[in-house]
Amino acid sequence: MKEKTGQDFSLVLDSNPLPAMFQIKLTSDSVTTTNIEPIIKTLKRIQRD
Repeated sequence: MKEKTGQDFSLVLDSNPLPAMFQIKLTSDSVTTTNIEPIIKTLKRIQRD
């Protein structure tokens, strides 16, 4: 955020107000209807703080 806005919000805020996230890109070569379900189940088990 600091790179994009030029401002350091940590000087004003005690914690990060933005939700934790990540982006996953899958290719059609590596994902099939058979193996996508275990991937989804694994991702759902990741704890959110």
